[in-house]
Amino acid sequence: MIRSSGAVLGGSGIIPVSGASFTGLLDDYPNAAAAYSVRRLSSTYSGALIRVREDVGDTEQDIGFDANGDLDVTALENFVTDNGNNPTANGFVTTWYDQSGNSKDFIQATTANQPQVVSSGSVELAGTKLSILGLGTSLMTVPSSTAYFKFLHDGTVSFNSNVIETSGDETQLEFIWLTNNSSSTNSGADLSQNASELRQFTRNGVSSAQRNENKWAATSNSYELVSLRFDADNATAADRVIANVNGGGDLASNTRTFAASTADSTADLHLFNYFVPSNNFGFQGKYQELIFWDSDQSSNRAGIETNQNTYYSIYA
Repeated sequence: MIRSSGAVLGGSGIIPVSGASFTGLLDDYPNAAAAYSVRRLSSTYSGALIRVREDVGDTEQDIGFDANGDLDVTALENFVTDNGNNPTANGFVTTWYDQSGNSKDFIQATTANQPQVVSSGSVELAGTKLSILGLGTSLMTVPSSTAYFKFLHDGTVSFNSNVIETSGDETQLEFIWLTNNSSSTNSGADLSQNASELRQFTRNGVSSAQRNENKWAATSNSYELVSLRFDADNATAADRVIANVNGGGDLASNTRTFAASTADSTADLHLFNYFVPSNNFGFQGKYQELIFWDSDQSSNRAGIETNQNTYYSIYA
């Protein structure tokens, strides 16, 4: 698979990307700060969706989208299994490409820390769509991004959308994504699963008590669309961190109103894990879509969620 300016070339052939027949989520709701998905999100995006390593010969290949805009499963499975010659081979993601145009790709070069996308010759699924599985020690990072993602904690009104399957392990804290090291004096934000709840935090770099926190009940191995709004210096405490799950109403339990931090994030944007890969903190769930906007998308939330639910069939 190669990335090119006019098409994506894969095992299933050349897929044209020009023309007006395709409309993606980012065409309707543009200006994302970063956008990752197992589908094409924009008519202007012509690159690959992921880069994958197969575990027999440890070769890598970019995987693009098919004529429908879906990740090209045929090309992926053919690459990983060498067209069926290695039917039990596994595939791991080395790069999850940013489709926003801002080049904030998630990467992981260390084989032991790569999330999985093909298991024994078949793609991982959440619902009926391909997904990327965290293995406990998986970790992907957007390098040199501490200044870029500070909008999540510095008082900028921003929006984050996640299509996930929650972890089946309810015995430990697992970080889904984060821009801090989760210690008491770190600046940043995070989404995590802690036993049977999901948690949305912003941290202001002063102490463990000076953070905004929103928590709500979650079920293990649950297919969910989680929308998050961040506004770390809103005068109303409950409006600082707000979640919506599967198109539902506002979940807003924060009661704290400490000053927001204007410092850069303590850590680069991390996915699937704490800042050091660890079975103790690694998210053992699945991801299909992750989008950040550094602007308020409250008026667009219903439309964004409808687009995602229509595609992934997450909830009724």
